[in-house]
Amino acid sequence: MLTGPPGSGRAATAVNLLSEASALSGTQDGCCHRLLDPSALTESGWEPPAKNCGYLAEVDEGPAGARDFGVRRLASVAAALRAAGCRLVLTGGHDLALAATSASGSETFVRHELAPLDPLMILERRVLGHAPEPDARTRLHALLKAGNAISALREQPAARHAVHLASVITAEGDLSAAVAALRDPSDQVRSWFQRHRAPEAIAFALAAAALEESSYLTVAEAAVQPHTALTPPEPAPPDLRFADRLGHEQQWIRLDSTGSGPLGASGPPRVRFRGALLGQAVLVHAWSTLDGRREAFLEWLRRLLGHRDLEVRARASVAAGVLAWADHHYAVHRFLTGWAGSTSWPQRQAAATALGVAGSRPESTEAVWELLDEWARAAARRTSGASRAPRRTRWAGSSGAPPPTAPSVCCAARSTVATTGARCPRSPGAAST
Repeated sequence: MLTGPPGSGRAATAVNLLSEASALSGTQDGCCHRLLDPSALTESGWEPPAKNCGYLAEVDEGPAGARDFGVRRLASVAAALRAAGCRLVLTGGHDLALAATSASGSETFVRHELAPLDPLMILERRVLGHAPEPDARTRLHALLKAGNAISALREQPAARHAVHLASVITAEGDLSAAVAALRDPSDQVRSWFQRHRAPEAIAFALAAAALEESSYLTVAEAAVQPHTALTPPEPAPPDLRFADRLGHEQQWIRLDSTGSGPLGASGPPRVRFRGALLGQAVLVHAWSTLDGRREAFLEWLRRLLGHRDLEVRARASVAAGVLAWADHHYAVHRFLTGWAGSTSWPQRQAAATALGVAGSRPESTEAVWELLDEWARAAARRTSGASRAPRRTRWAGSSGAPPPTAPSVCCAARSTVATTGARCPRSPGAAST
């Protein structure tokens, strides 16, 4: 059983093992086959289709794919393999490693977990071979540094990306264009969501995108809420261990901690995406494509606005502004207006912050200013005959918090938009409403 994260070379290692085992055993007529349906191994009475052969079975990622590969089932499979003179290599990720733990120490099973590969080393081997000259290696590293290829491989360390860039270099292609395509956050996010649909993976990705730079415990706690909303109710709390899966399903996320201790010298580890714009792309993609989960997504984000940690509330407000980038009109009528008129001061403040973020993009600045002007005019109609200065005084009140009306966020939102450099397209009088 070979386990490791995707891109660690599990399948290639399995083929090499089967080939070496066939050569060492002296089996001249043996060959290797791939089992297209690994679940067939869990059926009672399974036998190898051919004798004296090697077999490779790749177990699907996720608990469902590895659930049935317990020690009893594997013992039955091993007996059938032994009777037919065959060998089998099972490859999989974290869940297969957990299922295979009970098989450790058995003479029937060999379990090995692959360490992450160095993508730069893979690229060097592909381009220069196993014994490169120092000058050639220096030139290659200069080329990679100039084309930002080293940074790209650090952000996406899967072996297939190193192989792709190596093929571009050997074919004398455009390395800069290949690196730019590899680092495109939209393509990365789209590809990830196509491969991962389990609630546990999606929940942590959303939490990391909304609360990036927060501590791991803060992000993990926040991720439990969308996970609960996306799964059927369970009689007991789910056994969620997000950190164990970061190297498998969440290779685009890292835990940064300085210091040698378990918490690091500067505090607990922080959750960060490897790419600068990945968090924003995750939020927009999930909001735009997960149609059946949009309501749960929005409800979770709204709950974060009432979190006792000010940092969590601030990051959730910014995340709401990022969602408005996807469809400003929808966001205004779906949640921003409701938050602005809420009796909850954190929700009103979140509406102002979100509008400031939404207005920071040139293409949406005009729409944000129009919305603020509309709210200001509505406030003016309700308070006709009163001057603007006294109205601001009444909004502040004795506690400094505005009343629960949408126009009460206008000043705060205008200030936030202005600090981003977005200019009001109206007259000075309208801008100060």
